[in-house]
Amino acid sequence: MALLCLGLAACQTSTNPEFKSTYVGKPSADFFLKYGPPSDVIAYDAIPKGADPINYPGGDPKELVYYWSSINERTYTEKKNPKPLTDECNLAILTRADGKILRMEVQSTSMPLEKVKTYCETIVE
Repeated sequence: MALLCLGLAACQTSTNPEFKSTYVGKPSADFFLKYGPPSDVIAYDAIPKGADPINYPGGDPKELVYYWSSINERTYTEKKNPKPLTDECNLAILTRADGKILRMEVQSTSMPLEKVKTYCETIVE
């Protein structure tokens, strides 16, 4: 989903792997309580430009995309074996209007996405 990358300049999306997590389908609040707050949030408008939002089938303009990064104090102080700060896990988390997580994607501005995904899998369920 290239649209999830809007908040990060030069974000890699062509081979963006979806991040499988136990949190997909659950409230986003559960994820943020465990791993810390998001660094940013934007409204996700799945309705194409120019379409009539009242009559457009599908898409919910109330969906949100949360951007979360492992580079925050809470994540590292809660882990038994903290990783050096050169490793980073960046996730774009798409939620429905009710707050449940629909999809999580790995993102990076400087490292190969598969490397970031591998690292994310070591710190996030």
